[in-house]
Amino acid sequence: MALTYDIEKDAFYQKGVKKGKEEGKEEGKKEGREEVKIEMVLGLINSGKLTLSEIAQLAKISLEQVQKIAGKV
Repeated sequence: MALTYDIEKDAFYQKGVKKGKEEGKEEGKKEGREEVKIEMVLGLINSGKLTLSEIAQLAKISLEQVQKIAGKV
């Protein structure tokens, strides 16, 4: 007599899947916020109205990060 077990119905499996989905959503949100911040920094750099230091303060990121983004322009 063969014993079968559907792993997808296991409570621990379902809990792990749920946790994985939640972590994935949070990671996606974080990446989205970073992309928006980079776009904002690029826009400010391209406007030419602010120094890189001022942009760093407005974007709440380090001057080094702004310089790195500016290097891509």
